[in-house]
Amino acid sequence: MKIIQVTDVHLGRRREIRYGANLNERLDRCIGHINQRHSDATLCIFTGDLTDDGEAESYADLKAALSRLTVPYRLLPGNHDRRANLIAAFPENGTDGNGFAQSVFDTPEGRLVFLDSLAEGRVTGELCDNRLAWLDARLGEAAGKAAYIFLHHPPVELGLTLLDPLGSNSRSGYSMC
Repeated sequence: MKIIQVTDVHLGRRREIRYGANLNERLDRCIGHINQRHSDATLCIFTGDLTDDGEAESYADLKAALSRLTVPYRLLPGNHDRRANLIAAFPENGTDGNGFAQSVFDTPEGRLVFLDSLAEGRVTGELCDNRLAWLDARLGEAAGKAAYIFLHHPPVELGLTLLDPLGSNSRSGYSMC
């Protein structure tokens, strides 16, 4: 199974320079590269910070860019995203019964689980009881098959000073509501 992961796209307004680059052009080059060299991938997963501002216009630009991607994809929100705008722009991406942008993708090699760790208005991630119960149920359905979990915020300490405060355990700032 070949999976492509892209993270922190931070898509903004067209022709705007952010972080020293035109991120719309950078995404277009990324999609071109995937199409040219990795069209045999099972899935391309975008793991959060899809936009820099969470605005509907940014998701419309993202949708237009992703329409050129030749492999299937799934999207996860990050702390720069707005869940409602993401879901409105990409209803086919999937949600759970509680309004979170969560879904699964089953392959012969195992189950891919896409977990929404967005805490609206905060940099740190969050896994509330509803999300954890959903995760537990999806893992239970895997029935002994391999499961691979994808989310934006690191679920464990990485030993990286910059990222560990955003992580998943209470020592590092991940809110478990």
